[in-house]
Amino acid sequence: MAKCIVIGGGLAGISATVYLSKIGNQVTLIESSPKLGGRTYSLFDTKTNTEIDNGQHIMMGAYKHTFDFLKLIDANSIPEYQTKMSVDFIGKGNNKFKLEARNKLYPINLAGALFRFEVLSFKEKISVFKFLIKLFIINSSGKFKNVNDWLLNEHQTENTINMLWEPICIGALNTRIEDASPIMFAVLIKEIFFKGNKNSTFVLTSKPLNRLFIEPSINYFKANDIEYHLSEKIVLLNFENNILKKINTSKREITDFDFVILAIPPYSIKQINSNFKILSDEILNMDNSTIVTVHLWTKDSFNIDKFAGLLNSPIHWIFNNGNHYSVVISSADKLIEMDSEDIYKLVINELLLYFPEFEEIDIYDYKVIKEKRATIKSNLTNEKLREEINSPIPNLIFAGDWTNTKLPGTIEGAILSGKKAAEKIIC
Repeated sequence: MAKCIVIGGGLAGISATVYLSKIGNQVTLIESSPKLGGRTYSLFDTKTNTEIDNGQHIMMGAYKHTFDFLKLIDANSIPEYQTKMSVDFIGKGNNKFKLEARNKLYPINLAGALFRFEVLSFKEKISVFKFLIKLFIINSSGKFKNVNDWLLNEHQTENTINMLWEPICIGALNTRIEDASPIMFAVLIKEIFFKGNKNSTFVLTSKPLNRLFIEPSINYFKANDIEYHLSEKIVLLNFENNILKKINTSKREITDFDFVILAIPPYSIKQINSNFKILSDEILNMDNSTIVTVHLWTKDSFNIDKFAGLLNSPIHWIFNNGNHYSVVISSADKLIEMDSEDIYKLVINELLLYFPEFEEIDIYDYKVIKEKRATIKSNLTNEKLREEINSPIPNLIFAGDWTNTKLPGTIEGAILSGKKAAEKIIC
């Protein structure tokens, strides 16, 4: 049995803690903030008496490690998959275009969904099929600098890119197609279209993130006598003879451990004093990408399904939670300096263009949440840096969605990274 310290209480750190404990290791988790969850958290809005998430998350049937983790911690509100892929895309004037697999007969159902996607012409649909068939046989994504260049080379029209590929890219990678890594986008497309019916489905939960992930994790910690400490900042890492020997926190000094998993993002690692450089400056300064979420509370509801994507709009997704709507803008770096009122006005103006009936809706409150470092940018530079992430210290292991998981910076990537870090200690 190893004595392990996990630094960081986000999903990567929680995942590492759970998997280490599962096979009998003694684990202590330390988190600098007063809450667990990291960038995946909920907060209570006192004005509306509503528990809201910092950002609405779309999960997919491909999130195998996420659902394995939820089962392991005995979460009692595991969300259900769609029985088949179905998502509405909305054009201006509330023109709806449904991307829907009408049966479970894979892969014919996905081909049918694309064929019925009316926003594309017949010729454009044929080009999409040719692109997917070619990708299944030969992956040429590594030859290109970004997703846009790759798609243009594969004879995807501007309309196809704007109406199909860009919503998928920006929604999953939180990176615009002009910047996004074509290699990571190819991984994403293969997961959605080539790995079975379940992987192509969307997964939505009616529960806030705290209730889905954090509360059952805390219950698991308590049931398994796992120590976790909040509001305790890591101040110093001290190395001797290429081994991490001592951790100084804002509250104590720790020397009794065998392994440490550092499950915090690079910008947080930069703030820790150390007598040894554990990561290059390039990795410590990886570019991040912003997500802005605007929560709207209305007296009336308007005609929209559980969620929908908006086409050719700075708004990417809108989620219907009754009389509470969550509007998500991904890759929103340009909005960081904009004040909340101006962002709210931008959102309202867009909604009026896409949902004319929204003019009659009485909004009684709103809240803008900016997650400045929601994910690392999924560009080629960062993806190459991720491949270089490897601890030079035998008893120090990195975890987080920014590590080399071969996945985008998602909930699935964070949970997988924690599991992989734990497995390195197990081995």
